[in-house]
Amino acid sequence: MTQITRRLILTAPFWTLASRPAAAHAVLVSSDPPAGSTVPMGYVTFTLTFNSRIDRNRSRCDLIGANGERPNLTIAPGGPDETLQVSFIAPAGPNIIRYQVLAFDGHFTRGEIMFTASRG
Repeated sequence: MTQITRRLILTAPFWTLASRPAAAHAVLVSSDPPAGSTVPMGYVTFTLTFNSRIDRNRSRCDLIGANGERPNLTIAPGGPDETLQVSFIAPAGPNIIRYQVLAFDGHFTRGEIMFTASRG
């Protein structure tokens, strides 16, 4: 066996692994309303858009309300595969939507969207 043949045999597993596409997490691309925005107090709907398909059934969103409440939010069942939509009553003041999504590649992503609900 020549030295070149030995090198090819030894490095073949490395090249096989290196040629695989990297598995990536679902990254939040945008939210509507956008993070940091001010919305009217009361009923609001947020749409979170990610860079890849997500599994709605294994994802979750929670609201950390200005009033101290921490309800789990119900994710709407329909829509594009890259989005989550949640509707809730936003209490006045600073609020946070905390999300955990499962991408179809099997990776979880967690994050937060801060917003303020104003009385008027």
